[in-house]
Amino acid sequence: MSTIPVQDLPREQTLFNHLIDELERTPIMAHKVLKAREAPLHSHRRTTNWLWEKVELVLQLDQQRKNRIEFDKQLKLKPAEGYLGTYTTKAAGAPATSDPKAAPKGNPKAGVPGAPAPKNANPKSKADKGKKVEAAPSC
Repeated sequence: MSTIPVQDLPREQTLFNHLIDELERTPIMAHKVLKAREAPLHSHRRTTNWLWEKVELVLQLDQQRKNRIEFDKQLKLKPAEGYLGTYTTKAAGAPATSDPKAAPKGNPKAGVPGAPAPKNANPKSKADKGKKVEAAPSC
């Protein structure tokens, strides 16, 4: 309608009647059309603008409904095989456990990554202390 010159536009009442005739066949708009028909003669509900606003509202709500249905479908889909996302079976805040075979009995933190090494981590025997380590020959 924006391409039609203003002087060539039909009367407001003609547009309103045409819109009502077209929309009354649509079940979702039937209630609004009935409100417009029953409104008093000079009511804001008997204008083309009011009726067209209701059409735009219905279209927006229908699009939101479709988007919600599609969103719910996507939530129900299983993730791709091998991908677990951020899912974890451990409770948040649970202390880390180390491999019991890796940690010696005397030092419980020896198998924990990032823990400081114990004071006697590399004890050398008295026989090893006196030996000199020879450098490997370079090629």
